Amino acid sequence: MPLKDFDVINEELEKYSPTLASKPQIVVANKVDLPHARDALPALNKALAKRKLEALPLSGATGEGLGAVLDAV
Repeated sequence: MPLKDFDVINEELEKYSPTLASKPQIVVANKVDLPHARDALPALNKALAKRKLEALPLSGATGEGLGAVLDAV
């Protein structure tokens, strides 16, 4: 699950700069045009909810979700 990678990246970020690591984050789940990625999104969001985060769905191939990601940024 990408959550483990997310945790590793955040640990590295904390080591590099605690100030930067404390800033709000936008999490984007790419490739939602693929069925297995779309199917995994609810479980990812359930895990992220414990951290008060939510993954925004995005498809780089189709552009689906791009507006919501841009709005969040």
